Amino acid sequence: MTEPMSTHRAPRVEAGGTRVISNELAGDDAPLRRFGAEVGRATGFVEIAKLVCAATRLLGVDSCTVSHHAVTGRPLLAVDNIVDGSNDCRLSWVCGGAWRRDPLYVAMLAHQRPVVEVADGVEIFLTPILEPAGVLGSIRCLSPTLSRGLERDLFTVATVVSVRFVCLGITALTGDAVPARVTPRQCQIAELAVRGLTNFEISKHLGISMNTVKNRLKEAFERLEVRRRVELVGALRTVSRDVNVPFGISRHGGFTIARAHSAGSDR
Repeated sequence: MTEPMSTHRAPRVEAGGTRVISNELAGDDAPLRRFGAEVGRATGFVEIAKLVCAATRLLGVDSCTVSHHAVTGRPLLAVDNIVDGSNDCRLSWVCGGAWRRDPLYVAMLAHQRPVVEVADGVEIFLTPILEPAGVLGSIRCLSPTLSRGLERDLFTVATVVSVRFVCLGITALTGDAVPARVTPRQCQIAELAVRGLTNFEISKHLGISMNTVKNRLKEAFERLEVRRRVELVGALRTVSRDVNVPFGISRHGGFTIARAHSAGSDR
């Protein structure tokens, strides 16, 4: 069962039901402000997803999965902090059609708003990460109980992330899960150039020579098929900041990353 909620209050549904919640931002809160500052310094999907998992854990959430979607809605890259998670389930999520059979996920895509489901004594909160064109990703949190305050905090987290992704030009994926038209170093230098840094400033910032900056920037121009720095803004929107993420399952500290090979392999 799926039903819209009023702005402030709505009854809980029975176990197994789905409740669409209101898009109501939380009040000013120090942990959320710190999270916003950290996200404001991050430059890639995986980096930001790790921050989300860490922040939601501090908010009291047992586990969190952050997914980057194709334009079709299919998750192609997922980062989680689930301690005892199944790699088969992770791969089914990004490489198979499990997402099509998830009623909560389907409801979130349909409403483009946070949804909550109660199942087997656990509450599942799923919220979209939005861009102007629609949904580019999602955040799924599991907890024994979800207070209205926690729901608002989680929606605030998703809003902060959505804004940051728009600023970075990260959008829903249209081709390969993680396009690799440029190397991580070429992408890094190109992004600094887009921010207005000179070659000298980039060399100082990264601790590399001016010649290296010039060569990597030239290579980025050629691979992205642009001639001027101003054209890099649009070109970089098609490039993932996570070009070095391996296919399949990989682990980074307390986080697990699942990456699909191609958007075209969906079943």
